[in-house]
Amino acid sequence: MTSTNVIGESEASDILSLYVAAVPSQPDPPTESIVWAIASTAEVGEELAVQVNWTAPADNGSPILGYRLYMAEEQSPSQILYDGSKSRRADVFSFTVRSGIQKHLSYQFRLQALNAVGLSTISEPLAVLAAVVPVAPTELNVTGSGQGSLDLEWTPPQETGGSVLTGYFLYYQKYTALLTAPEAWLKSSLISQAATTQTLVGLEADEQYRVKIVAVNVRGESPFSTSVTHFAGAVPSGLSPPTAVAGSRTLETIGIAWVAPATSTTDVLGYRLYVNEPTSNAVPTELVYDGGAIPNVYKAKVSGLQS
Repeated sequence: MTSTNVIGESEASDILSLYVAAVPSQPDPPTESIVWAIASTAEVGEELAVQVNWTAPADNGSPILGYRLYMAEEQSPSQILYDGSKSRRADVFSFTVRSGIQKHLSYQFRLQALNAVGLSTISEPLAVLAAVVPVAPTELNVTGSGQGSLDLEWTPPQETGGSVLTGYFLYYQKYTALLTAPEAWLKSSLISQAATTQTLVGLEADEQYRVKIVAVNVRGESPFSTSVTHFAGAVPSGLSPPTAVAGSRTLETIGIAWVAPATSTTDVLGYRLYVNEPTSNAVPTELVYDGGAIPNVYKAKVSGLQS
């Protein structure tokens, strides 16, 4: 600038540089980093922790001095959760909520930035469902098998993590892979969340498989269940009725003989013999010979009969 009097105009002063500034631009919504369980009490149930992150908006000519983070539970009004504008912490871009977060509830997080001019417009909300992955399903069992298939059943997880289940995945591998590739598990397509049974097909016939299951919700997959092991083959079939050994009958004993079944996709491991009560026409249920681990014996002596 210059000044003047009756003599004339002065020399120009040094230059003063000024910048026009405004409040920071509207921040992007915060982003969810992680949700995890931290406590469980009788009064409020299981509580979770939520970590949210954010990035700096444009400062519009004046350095950002800090941020305010707001939280609202369900339809409740927003409350200031963290106020970094007072402490002038412009270097903080993350905050972890460690109390007051209850499983099954939804929360909204919004952000404001502050500079010397003032506070920005509040951001759009980040919606967070307070949920973690389910616990593992239990009681996985093989209920039957066929050529290249296994029939399975399980009990749903007792705790779904705060979110409804979206389904299940079966993981399976050949038993021989335990030695060569223990981590090489195959994965089924998503199974309905209402299911408690499933037939696993497309297996190699008569091979032994290990199978385990996980439950799934919006947070991801549960831990694995305990695995089960079974052959993907059919039980023996075409077994003829046993016969009495000629001349073996006494007052209390008799010799019984049998032949191998017509069909067995794997080696026969052995045989079991059952009887019923005298004069009964019911299906025999009393086990009188257990050769379940003796494959090459085709005759047995039954004692304790009534004459």
